[in-house]
Amino acid sequence: MINNTRRTIWSLTVVLLTLLGPTSCSQAWGKATNANKLTEIQIKLLASRILENTPEHIHFAEGTTFSWVVLSPTIKENPRALQDEVIRQLKEKYTVYSRKEEIPDRLVVKDNKGHPVGYRDGFSFSFKVEFEKEGTIKVYYTDWEGILAASSHWKRYEWTGNNWNAAEQSPLEVS
Repeated sequence: MINNTRRTIWSLTVVLLTLLGPTSCSQAWGKATNANKLTEIQIKLLASRILENTPEHIHFAEGTTFSWVVLSPTIKENPRALQDEVIRQLKEKYTVYSRKEEIPDRLVVKDNKGHPVGYRDGFSFSFKVEFEKEGTIKVYYTDWEGILAASSHWKRYEWTGNNWNAAEQSPLEVS
């Protein structure tokens, strides 16, 4: 009973984080976002790092694949050039929806009352980039595949002069 209660509370927490997006977390931690100073190569390489944090890479069994992704509206708070590059790279791998309303009904799993409880072969994805200091960026990630399949975490990256090195990360929270 206690484990079910914890699982339910955890699921609701992850769903709320997904709906609110990582912005609410980052604002609570008080960091200013100023990633507009990134060069074109830094943007391309950071976008690649961001794609390394989609659910099939971080909390699904090896070999799991998805065919589509819906982006959280909070990604629009990131620098435009980074948004565009992440979307470009996502489109190389997935069908990309920019709004939940665009997702075909056949790809949404619903309960007996018609409420969405998950996705078929796809996921919701959000990221929020914070500029901490010169050469250091923190990225907050959330994803949601269903009531019992979601995650959130952050990673701090440091620019080495030719790539973004993951220097620190939070524990991965998975429902």
